[in-house]
Amino acid sequence: MAASLAAVGVYYAAETSLRSEVEAGLERRAERIVAVPIGALAIASRPSGLRPGPRLPGGGPPGQVRGPGGDLLIDVEPEEELPLDDAAAEVLSGEREKAFSDATVDGQDVRVLSMALPAGGIVQIAEPIENVDQALGALRDLVVAIIVAAALLAGVLAIALARRALGPVRDLRQASERVTQTGDLTERVPVQSEDDVGSLADSFNAMLDALESSVAAQRQLVADASHELRTPITSIRTNAELLVASNGSMNSHDRAQALADISEQSAEMTSLIEELIELARAPKSREDRSPIEFGQLVGEVVRRAERRSRAVRIEARLEPTTVVGSHAQLTQAVANLVGNAIKWSPDGGTVDVELTGGVLSVSDLGPGIDQEDLPRVFDRFYRAPAARETPGSGLGLAIVRKVCDEHGIEIEVESAPGKGARFQLDLHPAQIDETSAV
Repeated sequence: MAASLAAVGVYYAAETSLRSEVEAGLERRAERIVAVPIGALAIASRPSGLRPGPRLPGGGPPGQVRGPGGDLLIDVEPEEELPLDDAAAEVLSGEREKAFSDATVDGQDVRVLSMALPAGGIVQIAEPIENVDQALGALRDLVVAIIVAAALLAGVLAIALARRALGPVRDLRQASERVTQTGDLTERVPVQSEDDVGSLADSFNAMLDALESSVAAQRQLVADASHELRTPITSIRTNAELLVASNGSMNSHDRAQALADISEQSAEMTSLIEELIELARAPKSREDRSPIEFGQLVGEVVRRAERRSRAVRIEARLEPTTVVGSHAQLTQAVANLVGNAIKWSPDGGTVDVELTGGVLSVSDLGPGIDQEDLPRVFDRFYRAPAARETPGSGLGLAIVRKVCDEHGIEIEVESAPGKGARFQLDLHPAQIDETSAV
């Protein structure tokens, strides 16, 4: 379209320029004729043997003079007189000083100028425009050729560019179809550019990365859960089969021991299932969250822990701190941290719980965590070698990490063998000012 508009513009500009040049020449000749008295015009128009034919002053093609009534006063070449058309009539009536029009005289296309005479009447002179028409015809053919060539070239380029631009989109569609058909989440789309299509490919690959990680984590969770559940289920089944096989002949002590073991393993399995459900639960929406006095929440968790564990003392120093979050989730996270500290503290030891400056820290005086185990303490079902003989599923700290991630809370752990462990929660991302909360 741009090439077509440009070509059409060039054509009309050339037509205007050529016609303006013809009209300017006619005006110059007409002005010289108007300056000559009407009598001199008549004498100049008489035949003479020295000239091939009468001519109006000013040279160039012939013309004619009409009186105020439109009658022909001087008629020189050509043989066919110039017409008194509407444009010439307006000049003759005094509505206009001059006017241009097109006419055909002696079989030729001419441009006619009609100009008023001072004494009344008009002078009409003509200029053949055959050369102009021929030039414009050639230019018109060239313009049409340019438009057709430009359209074809634009079409070819558009198809080529469209195929090139949509190639990554086609690759993306094919990759998504292969993933759908094969379930292979290792499929990736090559990123070939840095434009919007390249960003789309990056986003698609990032989505596949997240999906692959999620599926891998789900499979690992199922495998780990199956492994952890196998032990209590096997124990319960063994004791149940033993009780059934004894048919009441088992002595009261052994019977009580088997029943106690079943009860203990059932409780452990129930706790494990509850923790698995918590890990698998979808994140709560922000609409379910509300301002919470975190200091009071921690204080309630500490009091319950003290009632359950008489052998370990808990020292708490809590500042009023308001956060936005889920009360149930935050309570469980703090309870898991405090319970973990109590489990690893020796009898008569002290667990230190401090909330100050928007930071919660829980410290114990237990054996500590080896440096090689620190990066994995929040992994699901991970239990350090020293912890494998103690009760637990290895999901408590994983739940703490999940809750912190959902609330934007940063969690860190510091430990050294023989010096206990210190867990620290930075609440600033979830903290709000108390006045704004009110």
